[in-house]
Amino acid sequence: MSIIGTELLMGAGTDEGYQVGSSAAFDSAANFSRTLGTATNRRIWTFSTWFKQGYYLPGNSMVLSTGGVNSVTSYTRIIFNPGGSWAFYDSLNPTTVTFANVCYDTSAWLHCVFAYDSTQSVAADRLRFYVNGTEISGSGTVPSNLQSFINSSNPHQIGCFLGNSLPTRGYLAETYFIDGQQLSPTAFGELDDDNNWQPIGYTGSYGVNGFYLNYSNNSTVNNLGLDYSGNSNNFTGNNMTVTGYYTNSTVDSPTNANSASASGGQLSGNYCTPNSLDIGAAPFTFDYSGRRFLKSSGPFRTMRAIQTIPSSGKWYWTVTPLVFPTGSGSSFGICLETTALDQGLGQDTTAWGYRFDGYKWNSNSLVTYGSTYGINDEIGVAFDADAGTLTFYKNGVSQGVAYTGLSGTFIPAFALSYNSGQSGALANFGAQPFSYAVPSGYKLLCTSNLPNPTSEAGTSYFHAQRYVGNGATQTVSGLPVAPDFVWIKSATNTLDHFLFNDLRGPTKYISTNASIVETTGSTTLTAFNSDGFTLGAAGGVNLNTAGFMSYLWDAGGSTVTNNTGTISASVRANPSSGFSILYYKGNGTANQTVGHGLGVTPQFIFTKALSRSSDIPVYHSGLTAGNTLRFNSTVAQTAYTGYWNSTFGHTSSVISIGSDPDVNDGVAGQYNLAFVFAPVEGYSVFKTYIGNGSNEGPYVHTGFRPRFLIIKNMDVAGFNWLMLDGVRSINVSPYLLQANTSDAEANVSINFFANGFRPNEANSRSNGSYVKYAVIAFADFPFKYARAANGQRDNNGNR
Repeated sequence: MSIIGTELLMGAGTDEGYQVGSSAAFDSAANFSRTLGTATNRRIWTFSTWFKQGYYLPGNSMVLSTGGVNSVTSYTRIIFNPGGSWAFYDSLNPTTVTFANVCYDTSAWLHCVFAYDSTQSVAADRLRFYVNGTEISGSGTVPSNLQSFINSSNPHQIGCFLGNSLPTRGYLAETYFIDGQQLSPTAFGELDDDNNWQPIGYTGSYGVNGFYLNYSNNSTVNNLGLDYSGNSNNFTGNNMTVTGYYTNSTVDSPTNANSASASGGQLSGNYCTPNSLDIGAAPFTFDYSGRRFLKSSGPFRTMRAIQTIPSSGKWYWTVTPLVFPTGSGSSFGICLETTALDQGLGQDTTAWGYRFDGYKWNSNSLVTYGSTYGINDEIGVAFDADAGTLTFYKNGVSQGVAYTGLSGTFIPAFALSYNSGQSGALANFGAQPFSYAVPSGYKLLCTSNLPNPTSEAGTSYFHAQRYVGNGATQTVSGLPVAPDFVWIKSATNTLDHFLFNDLRGPTKYISTNASIVETTGSTTLTAFNSDGFTLGAAGGVNLNTAGFMSYLWDAGGSTVTNNTGTISASVRANPSSGFSILYYKGNGTANQTVGHGLGVTPQFIFTKALSRSSDIPVYHSGLTAGNTLRFNSTVAQTAYTGYWNSTFGHTSSVISIGSDPDVNDGVAGQYNLAFVFAPVEGYSVFKTYIGNGSNEGPYVHTGFRPRFLIIKNMDVAGFNWLMLDGVRSINVSPYLLQANTSDAEANVSINFFANGFRPNEANSRSNGSYVKYAVIAFADFPFKYARAANGQRDNNGNR
């Protein structure tokens, strides 16, 4: 008997101790069904499950449904709709309650609870819906005392409607049904110490028809649907298998295992999958879990996976061809995030593939390499990030090292083509068993094996918080950061940006949208506190009833004198978070250096001359050498050597500046500020991406769910600095501020995910064709721990 699941994986070693070891993947018409022995309370019940979306394409996912002989008049459905909304529908009234903008994310798990009690006097209380512990408002209400067909004598299905229609597109784990109680999500989950939602074991009563499916017993198909509530309300598995490539039993899970595997071991965690949002122009067709993908005849198209490969360690996955027309040039391997997808995997200099005909393919050069392969051959891809080598396997046999000297951030990739007929394959990153042994020393691409980030939550060093002005004084408190740098902007009103830092002290501010001198406002920010900040009555930061966003960074808490460079500076530095603030007296001389105290080379810097109405020069690692940007301007990157010292360049100990007074004011007694940032894995990233000019933009990996994101068009003048955050709505239409304007928030179509973001607009501000964009991003949660990004929060930024 083969059993996987919670009961075998419990133990110490994680934040909360409770682990989920298994899930069910829904492919084709796979589903579980059961007809209740006794109909009970149809007015009061709770349904709870963890859900991972398999791919993003139009189509409904039926998660729980009931249907009798007359399907038109006797059914209830809980359904995940296209565009990321969830809905409850009952045919009796008929009644629909929709919860919009909930989840657009295919990279991670989220927890959903439907709590139903139609006897409640308040209409909004009759159906309450929660995602990751937070209640989501819906449109529509349930009529008083409506008897749903859930808990009726009609057949009940998990994973489809009426046998085979509207199948679930993804994975389910920890599925509970509670008969006769309307429960809150805290019966099934809790926030950990970092405010991340985690599953817990349910300890209450189930009622007569209650059940708990953890999908842990994969000895037979029907055992996969065993009820672990103690009620023996078991479900029958239909159109399912527990063996082979198509197994519906997986260890894909919303929790990480106790420890990473030493070598190739299958363990629970959030597994890498093909990325349906990161494909070439011709769309792929996916099976419902997203593991299997097809492409019709036509030119080459490449698709990347959902996860980047860590920069160290040895990593392994497999691809199995399922449909393979003669003459196909299909290939599998790795590529960079910038690799063009409208071609084969190997036509680009930044893609490395192994073709069906045995050739290895890079830079559009075919070189004799290994055996040919075809349908049902298991092709292993083994990438050694430490050695920089890529090796391929066919049915467990190494074909030898294909490529050496590889360095960079790589992503698993798949190219399908070509000529006539369909081509297709199944990708397995380890959530289901392999047919052949994993090479010694290699690990699988799942969150349990990812390196531990500096912090389990980005909010340890950075926090974004919404507050409402009161026109008097107020303290914004209870925040996880003791801030040294606070950036405030009204979201609802046309007001300037206010930037305060503890090196200069409270009440002193600069602005990114106005070329002003450092200004003292006695009723602006009046104190930096250990858990937030205190405000006076100034309208710019505390206008009565206005909504404000505040962005807070921790720079370490103590100021030291740094004499490392040619110019001495007062520095407050936090090497753990890659952030420091520099206060220095300029000398107006070219080729100067200032120590920053971070120990690694910075990738994002902006400066301000405090006594001059000056520009705000910006350095970003994606700039062309010798170029610069300006925070207070819409100019594109321009060549100018007066800001950044082209002789020395920035290093792990100093920033290098020129003679321009905006960075190096030489007037006697005048000072400059510099804000210096270096990347920290899982917390911050400073990179670029290339737009594609489409309403379906490029998928940009950050390695975390963003809490704060800045985007700037680097190539074309006239476009603003876009500021987005994970506090306001973050999926279909998140709200936008602009660093160089005083404008109130506006809508923009940029979607956040558990490991990155995607611009979904053909607009040159974020996604012009072949345009380069600068990215500055800070984490909400690193991908190792992140939940799927959902699109609704309360006024304090909580999900």
